[in-house]
Amino acid sequence: MIAAWNYAYYIRRDAIAARALATPNSSVVPAEQLQPFIDAIPVGTNYCVRTKALSQDVYLVDLSELRPDGLQRITQTVTTAQIDGKWFVDVFS
Repeated sequence: MIAAWNYAYYIRRDAIAARALATPNSSVVPAEQLQPFIDAIPVGTNYCVRTKALSQDVYLVDLSELRPDGLQRITQTVTTAQIDGKWFVDVFS
């Protein structure tokens, strides 16, 4: 699920697709508020994401953004949730 989220965010650059991968009550903002964040990422940015399970639904995420002007590294905790047999991202912290 986390890989799918990052693909929608960095490769598709599509807030609607990314938001669809989050729970309805997620900490993720609505798509119309998310799209400007995606648009602010320089075209040509690539990424590498590594995850480590901290528990059944919580992951430590090490994200490296490989921007045209350099590397930016982000470490965050991502909580996921299963709804009706499908997995979603829920909380980014």
